[in-house]
Amino acid sequence: QVLGSQFGLKPLEAPDWEGLDHPHLPGGMATGDSGCNEAPEKRRKLDKKQVLVVTDMQKDYDVAANLKVYGTVRSPYANDIGRFVPIINRIRRSCSWDRVVFTMDWLSADELAGRTAFCMEGTEGVELLDGLDVNEASDVIFKKNSDDSFCCEGGRAEESTNCRRLGDALGKLGFSPEGTALTFVGQRFERCVLKTVMHARDLGYESTIVDEATFTKSQEPDPEWTLAPPDALTSEPAASEEAPVWSIDVYLRAKKAAGRKLAEAYLRCAGVRIVAVWPLEP
Repeated sequence: QVLGSQFGLKPLEAPDWEGLDHPHLPGGMATGDSGCNEAPEKRRKLDKKQVLVVTDMQKDYDVAANLKVYGTVRSPYANDIGRFVPIINRIRRSCSWDRVVFTMDWLSADELAGRTAFCMEGTEGVELLDGLDVNEASDVIFKKNSDDSFCCEGGRAEESTNCRRLGDALGKLGFSPEGTALTFVGQRFERCVLKTVMHARDLGYESTIVDEATFTKSQEPDPEWTLAPPDALTSEPAASEEAPVWSIDVYLRAKKAAGRKLAEAYLRCAGVRIVAVWPLEP
């Protein structure tokens, strides 16, 4: 997926953070250790509302869907993501989620000027993959032009709340960070899922990624990814309730994809749970 700066969009150098409860923003920078060396803790609380977030499972990102829609693989970012549809549907049916969210890349012709079109508004390629279980009456469909689904700029107005930020939409629907656990599936682990989940953690959401339902393309970072690995890196998740102070750089300033290895390091250091399968064993 190639979004944001690669389309010549305005860089997010000075976003408007007003109204967001964010511990790691300029003027409100958290202090202390990142938490990477702290002992792990069990973060998921059964009394929290449970929200499933399905990230960018769209036709232009799937090879088989490209062949069906265009007769050829037209999108430069198409991968074999259709195989995850039955797994995502099974996870959706595995429990009574309080809400299901589908995020979608949604780009205008102006944003795609001079580039091979993909996920352009009004086209068949921007649609969710065939076969995904979608409840049009209750699911949240959030459209954006950023890798980060919790982006502060670039979000389209969500239909039921008219909010342009996913965090605002969830809050308006009663899913506050302190009272909600988010479970993420979709694609790609090392890019859009990484940036979305790191921002979710920064906002205070308990976050879990289900590996069996999340597509990874590359183990190594793109050349454009220049953000260093987290300090004092270990494989243990952080015990702190706050994400590390550097997490804002992952979703706001870093370009393209981190690669699976580095992405997993960032996520674990931020206290994100990465589970192999769903549902979890008691």
